Amino acid sequence: MIIHNGNLIDIPESLEQLTQEQPQYLTDCTIYGHHVNLSAMKLKNDNYLLLLGNDNPDKVEDYKNRWDSEEWFGCLKSRGFNFEDTHLTKPPKISKMRAILTMAFIWAVQTGQWLNQINPITQKKTLKRPLKSIFRYGLDKLQDVLLNIHHGTKNLLFFEFVVVYLENFLRNSRPNKHPF
Repeated sequence: MIIHNGNLIDIPESLEQLTQEQPQYLTDCTIYGHHVNLSAMKLKNDNYLLLLGNDNPDKVEDYKNRWDSEEWFGCLKSRGFNFEDTHLTKPPKISKMRAILTMAFIWAVQTGQWLNQINPITQKKTLKRPLKSIFRYGLDKLQDVLLNIHHGTKNLLFFEFVVVYLENFLRNSRPNKHPF
């Protein structure tokens, strides 16, 4: 429960009235005695994004736009490449490593999207979410292929196809057929 304009508001009931991707803003709310602005939005996966703060309530759009960058940083760090483990400190080296990891990120995401078309990621029944992200799906497959490329022609064919797929993506066209 929050107080808005002197009225008690039931948050769960208010959230149910939200339409997808349409933010709702409440200014001058009181929550546990603190004066805050509230931004709320229903996401595509039926979860909710709630932001509390003293800033303008329309920050939800900024946050939504920033989320892609947050996801990318997460993949560069603990969910993928462990960038912080390199202990790089010199800006030119950091910049070069970030460029290389960005290309690897794109490669992993493109591979994951392609694999998901062929063999969709299973959903976790309790959360109704994929068991892994598209990035993780692609990265796991690329790691498997690169570490086992000497084990038969199937991995080599897959690797060659993924390289062609990435080249075509960078040229803005995609091959229609996969090698399996």
